[in-house]
Amino acid sequence: MATYEITENSYINDRLVQEGEKITVNDDVIPGTHWKPLDAAAKTACKAAGFSTVSSASDALKEAGLAIPMQEDPETGSAS
Repeated sequence: MATYEITENSYINDRLVQEGEKITVNDDVIPGTHWKPLDAAAKTACKAAGFSTVSSASDALKEAGLAIPMQEDPETGSAS
């Protein structure tokens, strides 16, 4: 079984699933693009479907080796 968090309101298995709700489905179910994988089985299913399992654009950049280092603001000294 694979567990996901739904990232937008969706109609799944004949019912409305609210954003933020967690669902568990069989491993052979093809996940939707708005299903955030929460366990190893879900991540495997997402990869098999060709979806990234990163949770943010920042994580996607890091995964691709394109992370942009934070730069310090010379006036405030804080990172921006």
